[in-house]
Amino acid sequence: MQYTRENLEEYGLSDLRLIGRAIGVKAPSAMLKSDLIQAILDVQSGRVTPFFSSRGRPALSKREIEQKRNKTISNLEIKVDLLLAELKKLIMSLVDGE
Repeated sequence: MQYTRENLEEYGLSDLRLIGRAIGVKAPSAMLKSDLIQAILDVQSGRVTPFFSSRGRPALSKREIEQKRNKTISNLEIKVDLLLAELKKLIMSLVDGE
C-alpha cells in the first residue's frame, strides 16, 4: 500500500509504529508522530534504506494480541468461578455451624 501524508495523519501513534516496523523504519517507537510519518514516507519513497533488526522479539499481530487478551480474560473468569464456589462453601459451613 502506498501511504500519503494525509492518510498517515489519520492513524494513531501505535498504528503508525506498526506500519513503521513493517516497512523498515529504524526505531519507530522512539519517534514523535510527525517524525514517524516522515520516516515512513522516506522509506516508502526509497530516500532511506529500510532497516530490519534480527534483535528482540518480533512484534505481535493484532490477532495475536487479541488472542492473548481473550485467554487472560478466560483464565480470570475461571479463577473467579472457583473463588465464588469456595466462598459459597465457606458461607454454607458458617451458616450450618450457627
